[in-house]
Amino acid sequence: MMFLPAIFLTVSAGYAADVYFDITASGAKKIDIALPLFSCETNEQEILLREIHQTFKQDFDFSGRFNVIDISPFYPSSTTEIVNPDFGQFYLVGIQSLVTGHISRTEHGEYKISMRLFDVRMGQQIVGIRYTTPVSGIRSVVHKFADEVQYRLTGERGVNDTRIAFTCRRTGQTEIYTVDPDGNNLAQITQNNTINISPAWSVDNTKLFFTSYLQNKPDLYSVELATNTTTPLLHGGMHITPAVSSDGIHLALSVSFDGDPEILIFNMETGKQRRITFSPGVDTNPTFAPNGRELAFVSDRTGQPQVYVMDIEGANLRRLTSVGTYNTAPDWSPRGDWIAYHSRRDGVFDIWMIHPNGSDEHPVTSEAGHNEDPAFARDGRHLVFTSTRDGVKGLYVMDVSGRHVRRVIPSLGGCGNPAWSR
Repeated sequence: MMFLPAIFLTVSAGYAADVYFDITASGAKKIDIALPLFSCETNEQEILLREIHQTFKQDFDFSGRFNVIDISPFYPSSTTEIVNPDFGQFYLVGIQSLVTGHISRTEHGEYKISMRLFDVRMGQQIVGIRYTTPVSGIRSVVHKFADEVQYRLTGERGVNDTRIAFTCRRTGQTEIYTVDPDGNNLAQITQNNTINISPAWSVDNTKLFFTSYLQNKPDLYSVELATNTTTPLLHGGMHITPAVSSDGIHLALSVSFDGDPEILIFNMETGKQRRITFSPGVDTNPTFAPNGRELAFVSDRTGQPQVYVMDIEGANLRRLTSVGTYNTAPDWSPRGDWIAYHSRRDGVFDIWMIHPNGSDEHPVTSEAGHNEDPAFARDGRHLVFTSTRDGVKGLYVMDVSGRHVRRVIPSLGGCGNPAWSR
């Protein structure tokens, strides 16, 4: 998918650093944002305009940051682009911001989509971006601009223009797929007709690291998403549950040593490997802290799987969880404030969170089937996870409070190992 963005008519070069509404403050209200239908060259694009409109509404609602004011009944589709809105009428009813746009066709059959964000209170445009895209990329550019709107108004980029990697048995074998957080644009990444597990995103989101039984044993591979080129990285023994450091240089993973899985750090630039755990039992599922200096991981060294934290040299080990008979699949928030994991208690798996210092351990899901494999979005405010709440194991997203749950895809033969791009 190719599209060409062009930023136009920005208020100032430094505008992106400004935060117009501090909604991270305690008790802060959502931002009222007005959303008319986009305009177009002709009146023959009503279905497309409605799809764009609905996508924006879904993106803004999912962010949890906005109160969407749908003014499309008062601004039906027209051929005239709204570039100088009457700010007074919006200000009088308390609307804080406004998104408008216009679509047109190029001579090559692509679409030009111009989108603008206005600050009603200040009576000025904040940013405008024009994209050129095939029809297949329209949803993507809407997601991009929705995330840009959130960034301009709150200082925090949204997660709509991201991808979720996961495994499922849609074809009868466990293959890796990616999908948008709203469930669109499902794509099969591996097609090797064997077992592929534990996808992990590179820091630039251009490739996935994963474990595959392509050579009849669990070896580590990477795949370039643009070309679908697969490269073997580590082989021999067992190489599972890779995690990427924030600098993009190191992989932490579980590697078998004489049948005893331990945590190993792999430098992808030098090819050097360094073992950092030396305990009996299974050590697996590492996840880096955002600062790259610590790891959370799972170990059954005391008899049952529990979550531990240590530095990347293997020192300063401390046990993080103690309640629950099976605590595993930790993921460290990009904000650094929480570690999410799933825990079996009273025979049921649920998503839990805990601070890295061991405080404020609490459930995020409850009384909704089995909930497992949490992974944070880049904003640290949303989680993807698997759940049987609808009878079969599907893929879901929610905010970290456990509210605003949205199913991404149904079972597709059983979903697992989700990882959210940054």
